[in-house]
Amino acid sequence: MSFYTEGVRLVVEGSPVLDLLRALEARGVRLVVGSASLAHYGLTDSVKARIVGGMPDIVEARRRAEKVSSV
Repeated sequence: MSFYTEGVRLVVEGSPVLDLLRALEARGVRLVVGSASLAHYGLTDSVKARIVGGMPDIVEARRRAEKVSSV
């Protein structure tokens, strides 16, 4: 799963879905969070996901995905 722009708010401390995302991560789902978006919103120190990357990481994750959906 990739998170960027406003979506980065879902993977930081205080997110109402953080426990669900952690459970997915524990089952092997890779969470990739855009570092530029975190910096833009001042959330770099609050992120609770394991993989923080740039747009190349997000593009690669989407390229490898079997299915891609956007919200």
